Amino acid sequence: QLEELIQSMSRSRDENVVGDIEASIRVAMQQAQITGSAEPLVATLKQADERLQRYKQPRMEGVRRAAARDLDRVKAVAVVDV
Repeated sequence: QLEELIQSMSRSRDENVVGDIEASIRVAMQQAQITGSAEPLVATLKQADERLQRYKQPRMEGVRRAAARDLDRVKAVAVVDV
């Protein structure tokens, strides 16, 4: 039972981290649309990557890779597509 509880808490923490990152990205996307600049999104994706690096959970590596791909895509676009 203790092992189940520990795994449950770990999954809950993972979900909270992903939820926080997702919310930050949504806000940054809105800011990018309003300002016409990709900088808010670039900064948020960099912060997400740094946060996931500090979190050091192998389960989250897929999320980290996805954020890195998105960061590369955003940097490649000169103007935000509204």
